[in-house]
Amino acid sequence: MRNTRNYLMMSALVLIVLSACKKDDKPAVELPLPASSGRVLISCEGSFGSVNASISAYSTLDNSIVNNVFSQVNMQDLGDVLQSLEGANDKVYAVVNNSSKIEVMDKEGLIREIPITGLLSPRFILPIDSEKAYVSDLFSGSISVVDLLTKSVTDVINVNAWTEEMLRDGDFAYVTAADKDKLYVVNVNTDMVVDSIQVTLGPIALSIDSQGKLWVLCNGYFGVVPPELHRIDLSTSSVMASMTLPAPFAYQMKMAMNPAKDRVYVMNNTVFSMGINQTTLSTTPVVPFPGNAYGLGVSPFNGDIYVGDAPDFSNPGKVFRYSSSGAFIDSMQVGIAPNGFLFQ
Repeated sequence: MRNTRNYLMMSALVLIVLSACKKDDKPAVELPLPASSGRVLISCEGSFGSVNASISAYSTLDNSIVNNVFSQVNMQDLGDVLQSLEGANDKVYAVVNNSSKIEVMDKEGLIREIPITGLLSPRFILPIDSEKAYVSDLFSGSISVVDLLTKSVTDVINVNAWTEEMLRDGDFAYVTAADKDKLYVVNVNTDMVVDSIQVTLGPIALSIDSQGKLWVLCNGYFGVVPPELHRIDLSTSSVMASMTLPAPFAYQMKMAMNPAKDRVYVMNNTVFSMGINQTTLSTTPVVPFPGNAYGLGVSPFNGDIYVGDAPDFSNPGKVFRYSSSGAFIDSMQVGIAPNGFLFQ
């Protein structure tokens, strides 16, 4: 009888251990996420110092939305200040600025993998290929070179600047320096700065249009140096055209392109636009958004315009959706301070 009791106790213990191991191999919660095809992930910054950054998942197929998906799927907080989201190599990269890390998830289920650490104050990630990426930084004065397979920093590119958005075109990556009046040009094969391009103070955002010209949004310096939009000929590294943004100037500015890449959208309190061959930015908003916009995205599939609204940094924000012509479609409640969009 004693042996039987011992056997049963041992069997129960083995079952408990096996059950625990099985749980570790799956997401903690079977969350009914929108399918990745036709999904928009919304980066919600959260409150600085409060570890309440989040991701909302919106389905364009049935207009459903699931908030706080990272925490629900992975049973842990995302971190402090979600700066940006990027998708590549069937992964989603969440750059969590004040937590000094980049969370890595699989594209479909958003299941957490080993994060990228060893960063100071990361802002954006630019995948160069399936194995390498660049990470911009607020405080480090350098661009981190990251091995995407080992999730580790392997090198740094010193620029002595606060770096923001980056964009790759062929063998070169163009890096904004938010506290300088230039773009840095990095050879992606050698990981070395090979040139710089003079622009207005405060370059923060980049896009390439259908004619292969580079657009740069510069936020100036608190109205002392007015914000400007530049169009650059990359074959000569020269500024072709410059447009001054209309006052009043916003603290948070963003830029996006339509699917055809022949129209530029600029967020400065509300959203303005211009054709790529125009020489002035319209002073009439393209959408009837009434507040101070905090996030901007334009769907690369149908041209819908998404505007994030952050009324404060302690309560849920909203996202307003408009057609490409500026007609209001709908709005949805999301996490705190929605600042960007990843269209899948």
